[in-house]
Amino acid sequence: MTVSLKDCALLVKLFYKNNDCAPVALQEFRTLKDMKKGVGPMTVQTDEGHFHLTGYVNTQNCRIWATENPLETQPVPLHPAKVNVWCGFTASYIIGPYCFKETGALGPVTVTGQRYECLLRNHVIPALQQRGCVDRIIFMQDGAPPQIANPVKQHFGNARIISRHFPTAWPSRSPDLNPCDFWLWGYLKDVVFSTQIAHLAEVKARIAQHILNVTPETLRSVVEHAVSGFQLFLKTVDSILNRFCTSLAKFKNQFDGCLLCGFWPQDN
Repeated sequence: MTVSLKDCALLVKLFYKNNDCAPVALQEFRTLKDMKKGVGPMTVQTDEGHFHLTGYVNTQNCRIWATENPLETQPVPLHPAKVNVWCGFTASYIIGPYCFKETGALGPVTVTGQRYECLLRNHVIPALQQRGCVDRIIFMQDGAPPQIANPVKQHFGNARIISRHFPTAWPSRSPDLNPCDFWLWGYLKDVVFSTQIAHLAEVKARIAQHILNVTPETLRSVVEHAVSGFQLFLKTVDSILNRFCTSLAKFKNQFDGCLLCGFWPQDN
């Protein structure tokens, strides 16, 4: 078996990264090589993004501090013009983008559990079947309300899915761990809105165009970065739990001492 210089460099990097632990470094090396070959289970990172035509700002997670008190009022539509997009990707390829319907007979349409399940059944699953990888896919979603509705749960069952409200739960409020949040949507909005757009159809066309421009090397780099983030997260959690258990043990010793000294009555 021949090993390229690039693979040797990667092995050395993983060896030092894992505190000189050769078995762990070798296992991580094999995992990364399998990801590049498309072998073994692959995680599809998925999410929905909102592309607003008018520069709408979501005030739930964004605050703008002005130098002066704005006394003027300006009427705005209740539902700003936007495109709701679903996209998923692995370390090798992108699935989508798929756009949800914007308007219905009664006005603007929101993403519901039923509409999300229809998207999975009619578009996402057939795309995975076409690639012949349905049986090797682990589906990841962050667990927004439409994603954990009963139709979606019935569609998936409990096997091979990472999501809030499923046996293998995705950690709540952790956009820094989801590659769609920390990379995909920001990248797409930067390139899509680099010049002014007048119509939603043009927004959709630009999204599709720039999705096609994403290279496999970029996807692989993003997924490797995400894996590093997961490992750092686990180490941090372990460290926090260890400190918590140590503090709890100290507190218990102090509490037992208080009981022995008679500060608190013991239960009979």
